[in-house]
Amino acid sequence: MIESKPSDPFTHYNLGRAAYAIQQYDQAIASFETVLRIEANFPYAHYSLGLALYIAGNYREAVNTLQQALNLQPDFADACYALAFALYSTERYESAIKHFNKALELKPDCWEAYSGRADSLRQIGDYEAAIASYDKALGLKPDDAESWYQWAFCLKNLGRHKDAIVGYDKAISLDADDWRFWYGCGSCLMKVGDFEEPLPAMIKR
Repeated sequence: MIESKPSDPFTHYNLGRAAYAIQQYDQAIASFETVLRIEANFPYAHYSLGLALYIAGNYREAVNTLQQALNLQPDFADACYALAFALYSTERYESAIKHFNKALELKPDCWEAYSGRADSLRQIGDYEAAIASYDKALGLKPDDAESWYQWAFCLKNLGRHKDAIVGYDKAISLDADDWRFWYGCGSCLMKVGDFEEPLPAMIKR
């Protein structure tokens, strides 16, 4: 197929998507880069290349590539969302929050964006705002154990240990194998003076 249409960007784009689908990320990156050498103004190719770079751990390159997708198509919600996660992975939390906010303007039912924004807010110590954003995520995805855990973690850091226990308990009910949930719950139980319950929780660590 490539031999018959060597300059057809869609041929290379489809090959890149196929490689991405089977987790052949190096091959996907090469195909998407070929697309962009042929047609530089192809936002979906920039987006797909950015995703592949992100999955491959090349976060800074992913940021630059996803930004190109948004430069070409500013209302590209998925690219905005992906860029926010790439920025988070480079510890640029303020910029990540900005792009999570933009992604949510474009796609307000995206629970992952609320959770990602909350994670970024938590990283900069804005626990109240993080809790509000986790609330939004959990309203859309109430069975996400990690969001319950992080919600409880923020409450614990605000000294609201009884409220945090509720979140830890919920996380445990969804995933009883994660020691962090038990440990967090046990530490809060000790803070509120419940010395009978903490030991079993802490032992789960």
